[in-house]
Amino acid sequence: MYIFRGRIHHGFVLIMNNDVWGDINKEAKNMFTKISEDRSKTVPGYCTHGNTEPTSRIVTDPEEKACQYITKGLEHIYSIDIDQSDIKNGIGTDAQKRAEDDRLFKQAMLCFFLNAYADKLKEKVISPCTVGEDSIAQAFQRGNGQLKNWCKYKSGNSNDCVPCDRVSNLNCDVGVAKVKDKLETIIDNDTNITATLTHINSQTKSLCQRAQCVITQRTRDKRTERDEQGNAKVTAKEENIWEVWKGFTFRIRVYLYRITVDAAWSDAKGDLLVKLSEAMTMKQTEEDALCNNINGEAGKTATYAEKKACNYIVKGLKHIHSLQGDIINTNPKYQKNNRLFEQTMACLILNEYGRLLQEKSCIDKRTVESAFNIDGKLHKTACTGGNCDQCNWDPCSDFKIGKEDKRRKEIKKKLEEDENIQKTFTTIHNASNLCERVKCVTEKWGKNRVNGAKPAPWSNFWPNDVKNQLVNISGGMLQEKPNVDKECNSIPGLDSTNKEACNYIVRGLDHIYKIEKGKNGGQKMIQDNLIFHRTMSCVLLNAFADKLIERTNGHMCPITEEEIKKMFQRGNGKMGEWCKDKHGQDMECEMCDREPSLVCEVSGGSNTYTVKTEVNNLFNGNNGAKITETLTTINNINNTLCARANCVTTNWFKDRDEGGGKQDWCTYWDTDFKNRLMELSKDMTNNSKNMNNYCNNVGNEGSAEKKACVLITAGLKHIYEIKKDEVTERDPTEQEKKEKKAVHNVQFEQVMKCILLNEYVNKIKDKCKDVKEENKIIEMFQKGNDQMNTWCKERKKNGEANCIKCEREENLNCTLSVNEDLFDKGKSERCEIGKGSNRAQIRTKLKELFQKKEKEGDVKKVMEEINTICTVPPAPPIQPATAAKPAGGDGAERGRSDPEPPVTPVLLPAPPGNAHTTPAGKNNENEPKDKNKKKIKK
Repeated sequence: MYIFRGRIHHGFVLIMNNDVWGDINKEAKNMFTKISEDRSKTVPGYCTHGNTEPTSRIVTDPEEKACQYITKGLEHIYSIDIDQSDIKNGIGTDAQKRAEDDRLFKQAMLCFFLNAYADKLKEKVISPCTVGEDSIAQAFQRGNGQLKNWCKYKSGNSNDCVPCDRVSNLNCDVGVAKVKDKLETIIDNDTNITATLTHINSQTKSLCQRAQCVITQRTRDKRTERDEQGNAKVTAKEENIWEVWKGFTFRIRVYLYRITVDAAWSDAKGDLLVKLSEAMTMKQTEEDALCNNINGEAGKTATYAEKKACNYIVKGLKHIHSLQGDIINTNPKYQKNNRLFEQTMACLILNEYGRLLQEKSCIDKRTVESAFNIDGKLHKTACTGGNCDQCNWDPCSDFKIGKEDKRRKEIKKKLEEDENIQKTFTTIHNASNLCERVKCVTEKWGKNRVNGAKPAPWSNFWPNDVKNQLVNISGGMLQEKPNVDKECNSIPGLDSTNKEACNYIVRGLDHIYKIEKGKNGGQKMIQDNLIFHRTMSCVLLNAFADKLIERTNGHMCPITEEEIKKMFQRGNGKMGEWCKDKHGQDMECEMCDREPSLVCEVSGGSNTYTVKTEVNNLFNGNNGAKITETLTTINNINNTLCARANCVTTNWFKDRDEGGGKQDWCTYWDTDFKNRLMELSKDMTNNSKNMNNYCNNVGNEGSAEKKACVLITAGLKHIYEIKKDEVTERDPTEQEKKEKKAVHNVQFEQVMKCILLNEYVNKIKDKCKDVKEENKIIEMFQKGNDQMNTWCKERKKNGEANCIKCEREENLNCTLSVNEDLFDKGKSERCEIGKGSNRAQIRTKLKELFQKKEKEGDVKKVMEEINTICTVPPAPPIQPATAAKPAGGDGAERGRSDPEPPVTPVLLPAPPGNAHTTPAGKNNENEPKDKNKKKIKK
């Protein structure tokens, strides 16, 4: 019996008994053994050359493997020769005929088995990489194309072998047996068959292989749909692009009734990727909690950045499991295949995102794998409709078109261009602290410099590469940049010291954001170096900011962390504008945030480095000289009286902006400053009689110099005896605020009274020709300053005097300037002295104040004392000679000149208002109860 070309030899039907089935089973086992042995062999060319045939249905790895197994079966069938033991009576006899019939019978029955095996392939090769009927039929055709090579009977005469055709679901009787049932029983129990089925299914374990399968099926469905609609058939060349190569696209669609590359790829760049990226960047979901317990680097507790990266991947996984196959096509006929396509390709995109995460951020492979492993839980809970393929982390590399992995590169490019995806990188970056980024770039620095068996040259890391960044950023910070420096003018509340510091910080940020790619190394190394340069420059800039705070700590107007943060915020607000190449293209900068007192250790080779120690070494070396010089310059800014005046004035306005309205220049001059003048004037006259001992070596008794010295030292004693108001506030927040204000009030008084004292000295010089030499005036100031430690009422924690030293400032050329948002402009114009006060010369305002007050109260007394300093008393008149009186007489009276009666000044009450804190008409519970301070009338 034989079924070749549908013919059956009825003679064999009559003898089909158990013995015959046993013989056939034996022959089948031999065939399946041969097939199984082919598992590890390369797929023959006749099963792969379909990659160049437009009509091929053998494209995917499972289809090629199925073709290999089927054609191996055909080769075995066609190679069956007659059994010589069947020939007993020589050629041409009945024995020969029986032997030939036996051969045909074996081939026929094995053809049954091979067709049944092909049916089993259709059944057992699991989704998404199925083996369809069209692929099986083509496999039979490919094998039959080799018939003349395989037919061994009569020296390879192919005419003596009849092709074994494909007959699906064969259902017939042979004798009394159901062929299908018999075949299934034998096949199901054959271990070789099981092995081949397992091997084919293993071909689809990788994500790349599954992607090939769903793409192929998507292409075929699209072609079928097109043909059903009666659309024009595409050319062979166009068909070949997508199906016959192991190609890949996200979505095949009809454009002018043709499947084209652009149309297919536009969907890849569109719906699937966009939908996935939108799902990944959704607001917080319940799945976020799944990332709380993932392992971080080397099994450590995950960082916040690692958890954020995990959250994005988990949201992507949930989205993948919810896909229903209606994004690319709403035709229900293809929904099952479409769903597989969408889920598989979205998984490929998410895997590419995982790879990109490791490049774009410092998220390592371990974290990405941990995030994908969470899918073991989501696979059941988030799968909508059931039967979801699990999306695992699979960085497969066997998915190529031609010689390059072009499509994977295009996925990467589109991910990089996607706005939502970029937000994830920014969020993860912002969630990474500076130390984590330093560790990342340090590790990449080492990997990029491994040369074969030679380790990275870590001895060059700090003294060469990081040092170069210090040199570069120093140059950027020290270069005046008017367009950059102006950013500091709009930061509220910065005094001159902080403005100068701000210029350096903002220039540093400008430098960082303008760092461009170098040219040494491959593309990855160039990109890594760019991030390294920016990151380490950010470390150096933060270290510079730390030193600004450290150097000015304890100063009257120190640079504080609060102000430093404002400087960084201002510069970072310009990142988008500054981070452009020479062509105006965005250079994708990472923000350099303020990271105070960086505590960080990094590993390099066998060494562990403390970042702060290494950076300090660089700052203290020759290459840090410019930076150190800058720190010294900023540190000395407050050494000038003008800088101090601006500092305390800025604090005066800031302390009085308490939500109830800003203060104004009228209150500043007409209340606080005027009261400081009155207090100083009073003690200069009251204390002067006790200052002679401090001026013993200055001039002669009664000389103008000594009188001037007495007046100056009296003023200095008053300045140093100013005490901080006691703060009784219980609330911790308010207490801290008022303590700070009380300290600022003392500083304001000491600085401004020093300016007033210097102005009094200028008036002495103007009126007295004997007090003109500046070196002698400086000596007078020194007499008082020698007593500062004794007179100073405020003390530091170590017991030292905590007073601001008042020294001689002959020509105070000083513009008083505060940010305009600190004072009330309208109220500042209500009085003459308040008009135009901001950015005015302080001596101009002092002149106005003295002209207004020099004939009032204690100011008048001081001015009168100044007048008497240079007034020489008239010589006593010469008495005429008289005769001596007799003893016991009254004697002659001593001639004298009665002194001019003292001028009794009219003491005017001080204007209403709190001298320190409150505008006129308001009380201050913290007003010091100093006997030298004026009582404020209500």
